[in-house]
Amino acid sequence: MVTFDPNLANRRDSGRPPSRAVASKFLASLSDRYVVDRPLGNGGMGAVYLARDAKLGRPVAIKVVYSEVVDHIDPERFLGEIRLTAGLQHPHILPVIDSGCVDGVLYYITPYLAEGSLHSLLEQDGPLPLERAIGIALDVLEALEYAHAQGVVHCDIKPENILLSHGHAILADFGIATTTTAIGRRDREDVWGSPAYVSPEQASGERHLDGRSDLYSLGCVLYEMLAGSQMFTGANTMAVVAQRFNSPPPQLDTVCRSVPRRVSAAVSRAPSVDPAARFDTARAFGLELANALRDPRLALRSGLKDSGLRPKIARWVRGAALLLVLFVG
Repeated sequence: MVTFDPNLANRRDSGRPPSRAVASKFLASLSDRYVVDRPLGNGGMGAVYLARDAKLGRPVAIKVVYSEVVDHIDPERFLGEIRLTAGLQHPHILPVIDSGCVDGVLYYITPYLAEGSLHSLLEQDGPLPLERAIGIALDVLEALEYAHAQGVVHCDIKPENILLSHGHAILADFGIATTTTAIGRRDREDVWGSPAYVSPEQASGERHLDGRSDLYSLGCVLYEMLAGSQMFTGANTMAVVAQRFNSPPPQLDTVCRSVPRRVSAAVSRAPSVDPAARFDTARAFGLELANALRDPRLALRSGLKDSGLRPKIARWVRGAALLLVLFVG
């Protein structure tokens, strides 16, 4: 279990990485397999280094957990959860290559994707075209559909954890994910996740979460992709978190009038305060987005026929049709 101080969770670079001496010793301990190139930056959970796998010759990212996060972690359980999520094999989930604990320093290793994250893309380009944003959301929903079917809830869906590779989105950092059966062992005072995207039940320290918590977070991300700003903002962490309890999600089409009403309705439904008002599953959310983009008028206006989204949408609709046939049968 990974626990976050709510006052630190939304501050990049707020973590305290291992001291220079400790970091050097730790990285040296991996030198027989991984040759460290340079730091890549800091995230909400730890520091990240670019390295080369000396055995296989491929670039990797070494993620080192912050010292203050380690203070609230049971290392054995953390590594157990890493092993659990390492078992997730899906084209839109970033695999875990290795993990461990060296002299009290927790780490895990993933492939390095040079195209960067959705967060970087939004910082560089601002709001995304409708078809690009929906395409990214559908990729993430495929990953979530698979993970939820394995009983795993991600718990930290945000732009930094959505990586880009060859036109597709790859969901990363299941480091604080947990099984739906294991969540009941969390303490109620635990707060984890990212304030701008965390679901109300997760922010409240609820013991029993399900996949709808991830759908709430993805709804916030999709809103940001299309509006160019976060759904909830405030002067501090607690103000940001409080907004989701005190007011309904803003309507996307009032902020971005070019967004079709059906897409806006889907984006607003996902981050409903009441989980029962959200989509029941990742598949239901994805099917609604896919059907919204099948509107011939929208296809004509947005150039959907040439955007590369049609095969993805068709895949979602075929999946739904197959489920219907099996149910009727």
